[in-house]
Amino acid sequence: MKEILDTLCQSGNVQIFNEMYDTRTGGWRGNMPLGLSHLSLICAANALACDNPGHRI
Repeated sequence: MKEILDTLCQSGNVQIFNEMYDTRTGGWRGNMPLGLSHLSLICAANALACDNPGHRI
């Protein structure tokens, strides 16, 4: 999961993300973002940080 999050953070060079990720093909799908995309990114980063004691976001 961390590898996917790292890839996502590196590919959002214009600070926008597609709404969906196709795990079968590895491609981005859906419309350009609503606030939910960014909130999901923050939640995923926070969940990974919680697995790493001492690391804060």
